[in-house]
Amino acid sequence: MRLLRVAQLLPGSLLVLWQIGFQLMYGLLDAAIAADLGLSLSLQAWLGLAYLVPYAAMQWHAGRWIDRWGAERVLALAAVGCALGAGLFATASTAPAAFVGRLLAGTAASFAFPGVSQLLRLNSDGRQFSVAMALLESCIGFGSAAVALVLLWTPELSWRSISTFEACLVLFLAGWMAPDCRRAWRHAPRSHQPIHGLLRPCKGLIQWPVVIAAAGVYAWEAGLVFAFGGFWSLWLERQQMLSASEITISSLVLFLAVGLGTAVFGAMAANSRQRCRCLLIGTTTGGIILLCLLNTTVAQQGPFHLPAMLLFGLSTAVGGLAFGEAGLAAAPERVAQVIGLVNGLGCLAGGLFHILPTSLMLRPGVEINLALWFGLLALIGWLSSVGLWRYSRLGIRPGHRPG
Repeated sequence: MRLLRVAQLLPGSLLVLWQIGFQLMYGLLDAAIAADLGLSLSLQAWLGLAYLVPYAAMQWHAGRWIDRWGAERVLALAAVGCALGAGLFATASTAPAAFVGRLLAGTAASFAFPGVSQLLRLNSDGRQFSVAMALLESCIGFGSAAVALVLLWTPELSWRSISTFEACLVLFLAGWMAPDCRRAWRHAPRSHQPIHGLLRPCKGLIQWPVVIAAAGVYAWEAGLVFAFGGFWSLWLERQQMLSASEITISSLVLFLAVGLGTAVFGAMAANSRQRCRCLLIGTTTGGIILLCLLNTTVAQQGPFHLPAMLLFGLSTAVGGLAFGEAGLAAAPERVAQVIGLVNGLGCLAGGLFHILPTSLMLRPGVEINLALWFGLLALIGWLSSVGLWRYSRLGIRPGHRPG
């Protein structure tokens, strides 16, 4: 990888790790937060969405602005916004203040993933970019696992203490990136000069069938990870009466498997066909395991519960390979926009499957409803992976049409 314009790559990647941990922390501590702020069950779920909705909705526009101005100019500013939002959330004494803090943090964090993706695409070839994107996407597992470990090691910490620490951590990242941000604004690299015509539709710059299929696969992964990071803990606590430590251990196994699996599969897949083959296998096995998990209790699973969560996490992890396919289906000067679109749609699915199962818990026939909704999500992921596999056999790439 060429060492050009990558001074912000490490702190930017840590910002991606941070924003995932910030969201998943809420999923594991939402009961304590709701009790402290006096929230109902529905408001508890909506407060979780207060971060995800602006984060997802801003991805497309964040990607456009990053493609136009360059990631070096915006990542430090995004980290400042995250620090302000996290600080407001940590000190909130009322529900509206908590909502505003999470809305601000979600809006600012939306620049992190497409920004780092642009840095990777501009400084690597296709094979390197795919591996790097898999490593970056592994943050979804490692960030979640880090939060679970913190809660296991220091269960006495309050959610306010953890949120305050997160605010200080992201403020440090902002300071780390500030000098390079200042230089980027003073001495704009030629490749990142404002290109006003860049945002007009350009034929051949984006292969939309590949991007749409990649978005479907990532919607499957994000929908499952966010649901299991939020709804799943509530389900185990209220319906299956598991203790907080048992729930955290179950989540930790899942998140570590997602993180490690994404990194390993990304390094193993040498080309598009291998990546898409992994996606097809993963969405198939993941869908089967998911239906088994939803139709049996933890007590019925017995000693097989943690191995099942491990295998489920490894199957889900292949979804991170979709970012490599989506990024390579666009010209480098449009990659942030495309990655933002895929990430945004995935996070919207994550938000939907964070709040929808919670509302389904209040209705009769909850087990059937959950199996139907999550089965639909699994079907979307599988059909999208089939589409990517077909496109990989055709050799679709930007500016080329299959013969």
